[in-house]
Parts: sequence; structure tokens; C-alpha cells
Amino acid sequence: GHDRMAGMVRDRSDWCISRQRVWGVPIPVFYCKKCGKYHITDASIKAVSDLFRKEGSDAWYKYDANDILPKTEVCECGASDWEKDPDIMDVWFDSGSTWSAVCRERPELRWPVDMYMEGADQFRGWFQSSLLTCVATQGIAPYKEVLCHGWVVDEKGKQMHKSAGNGMEPSEIIRDYGADIIRLWVASSDYTVDVRAGKEIFRQLSEAYRKMRNTARFMLGNISDFDPAKDMVDDDQLFEIDRWALEACNKLTATMRDAYEHYDFSRAYHALYNFCVIDMSNFYMDVIKDRLYCADDHARRCAQTALYRILVDFTKLLAPILCFTSQEIWSYIPKLDGMKDYVVFEQMPEAKAAADEAFEAKWDRIMAIRDDVKKVLEQARADKVIGSALEAGLTLYCSKEVYDFLNAIPMDELADLFIVSHVDLVEGEGGVKGLVEGLGVSAAHAAGNKCLRCWKYETTVGEDGLCPRCAKVLKQ
Repeated sequence: GHDRMAGMVRDRSDWCISRQRVWGVPIPVFYCKKCGKYHITDASIKAVSDLFRKEGSDAWYKYDANDILPKTEVCECGASDWEKDPDIMDVWFDSGSTWSAVCRERPELRWPVDMYMEGADQFRGWFQSSLLTCVATQGIAPYKEVLCHGWVVDEKGKQMHKSAGNGMEPSEIIRDYGADIIRLWVASSDYTVDVRAGKEIFRQLSEAYRKMRNTARFMLGNISDFDPAKDMVDDDQLFEIDRWALEACNKLTATMRDAYEHYDFSRAYHALYNFCVIDMSNFYMDVIKDRLYCADDHARRCAQTALYRILVDFTKLLAPILCFTSQEIWSYIPKLDGMKDYVVFEQMPEAKAAADEAFEAKWDRIMAIRDDVKKVLEQARADKVIGSALEAGLTLYCSKEVYDFLNAIPMDELADLFIVSHVDLVEGEGGVKGLVEGLGVSAAHAAGNKCLRCWKYETTVGEDGLCPRCAKVLKQ
């Protein structure tokens, strides 16, 4: 857009500011009926300006020329009988001077303005005429930024027309999906090109919306008994996976703030969606369910602390796009002192310094190992060896380096990461090879009996049907 506009300004050799039309914004020039010479003075301009300010530009067509001009105006030939210029202003000159007529005239507005925003055909139109009139008279541009966008077209890329029957009424979308879906559609679109709209597109977006809403719903449901003023756990007491989740949210904050600041809303939308699906639903929230539902108070409070902090920042980041939904979420979040009743009045979260490279590398490796494990579990499920993943016991065959890496993680946490009942580490060859070098994976049905409370298989399940951990938690 920048290069396109520069070229159009550079190659524009002239500009006719009048159009031969019988109706429009008039050119405030008069002609002497006797000698035919044009007449324009400070007094004549002020007379027209005062009239327009009082009655609008239609007054030009309401009054005779002699009624508009002051009686003191006399032509060089001595006559004072006038007729009006029949032509009108070029519409781009008219709209191109709004920076002066509107923005400099009204105390609630600023000049130069922050942004001019219009369709992509305005490089030769409003964007340019505003630039030329302001640079010519003031020496600077009338705007700090220009943002251009494409047009709304149907699902096949064709222009919408009533006659073609391919138009979409916003009221229909709001009726079927709610107003926030229209905002989500705008945010998800690459507006630098033509934007497609259609029933199938909105249906798909409604699924994405539901994923975001359900992510928040899961977090809200699991902090229902959490009082952040007294139950919050310090960072150094959190489980490592909780710190990983907070770092994932920190990355989301950095990405979305940068995207918002550059008006790159589709990047903000995709970052938010991927965070909900990949980081939260498919991994973190899946892994911590056992801790949330079955573990002791401290382990549960650690997970709740991470969920609470993520939910607060997530809702603030969501607010510019889904304002109704984010406020609905916000109304259920337990508040700390200083938190506003309305999320849109909160400051956007600030991204903190990124985690150290060793922490990042460790978790990237854990995720890669988990991917290999998931493939073996899927095959075991297909072969009817197991039903759910908790029915599985894993054996990981490791090179010495991989063995040392995994052995540094407590076995119960490793089992939770893979959502299985048991994990055994063996230094040596065996199992199914995956993408992680030095690792083989095999899965079998876990030994022991199923705990009635946590559904993990244990060899020491008591007569009451509980594993030692669940029996202890219930006793507490």
C-alpha cells in the first residue's frame, strides 16, 4: 500500500478540482452578469462560509446569488449583479479537506488524526486528496497512519448483490450465532485482501468460538472454590508443568500485544485459538485433570493458581475481540483488590521476560517424547490392548542420555504427563521407534486393579477400591 500510494502521488501531474454536475457541494465562486469575469474575495468567501455554517451547503441552491453576496461587493466593471458558478467541487477535494473542516474545527477531535481507514481504492481518492490538500496548505500529512482493507465478498469470492441473492444480513448472523461471532469473523480475516463471508464460514467460526468459550469455562469450573487472596501459590512452589503453562500464556501475551499494536488481528486470533486448542485443551488441561480432581490440597492449589492467572490474562487479551463473552467470563472470576468490574477498563497484560533457554529446550523435548508416546497408545487402543490411556502401562527404552533426562522427572509426574497409570524406564534397545532419537516405546495393559476414584491402575488397591493416594486424600 505504501509503494502504491507513493507511485500514485508521484505520477499525478494535475488535478481538476471541479466537476460539471448540477448538484453537489458547490464551488463558492460568482460571475458578473455584465462582464462575465469571476469574482472571489475574502468577503465573498466569508459570506458563503457563514451561510453554509448556518444552513448547510444546500443553501447555495436555495438562494439567488445576489441574496448570498454582501451588497458591498462590486465587480471591477462597476456592476453588482451576480450569478453562481454552476459546477461543483470534485468529491475527493470535498472529502479531502475534512481534516480541516471537521478535525480542526471540533474541540473533541485531534489533528493530525491518528488514522485514516478506508477501502483499498482510496489511494487515488480520499487518502491521497487528504494528503495533497494538507501538505499543500500545512506542510504535513493530516494523518499519522493509513489503514486500508479489502471488500466483503461471498464464499466464492464474488461481490455481494441483492439481485444475485448472495448477500448476508448481519442481523441474520446475530440471530443465529450472536454479535461476538461477527467480531470474531472480522478478527480472523486477512482484511488486506477481500474478505469472504458465508454461512459455512460462520458455522466454522462458531466452532472456534465454542472452543475458546469452553477453554474459559473449564478454567472457571475448576477455580470455583479458589480464593486468590489466600489460596495463591508462589511461583517457586508450583509444579514445573504449571510454570510451563504460565510461560505459554506469557508468549501468547507477547504475540497478541504485538499483533494488536500492528492491527494484525488475524494473527491475534490464530494465536489465541492455537493457545486454547494446542497448549491448553490438548495438553495442559488434559494433564492436570488428575491433580484437580484427585490430588491433595497443595497439588490442586498449584494447578488452580496457574489456571487463575492464565484465565485473568486470557480474558483481558480476548476483550478487544469478544467483548460480550470476555465480560461474561470476567463477571465470574474471583477478584483481587484493584480489579475492575468491567474487563475493558483493565490494562492489557504486559509480557514478561521469556523463560531461560534450558527450560524451553527441556519442555520442547518432553513434548516431542509425548508425541511419540501418543502414537504408540493410539495403536494399542486400535489393537484393543487398552481402552482409555489410563489403562496403559508404558515401558520406555532409552539411550543413556535419554534415560538420564527422563529419570530426573518423578515417575508419577511422568505418568501424568502421558496420562497413563505407570511408566517404567529401561536403559537399552526395544519398543517402537519414533522421531525422538534414542527412544523406543511399548504399551501394555497396566498391572493391578482400577482405583474407583482416580481410575488409575494400582497393584495396591485396597478392599474399599481405593489406591493409597486416594485413600490418604479422602482421610485428610
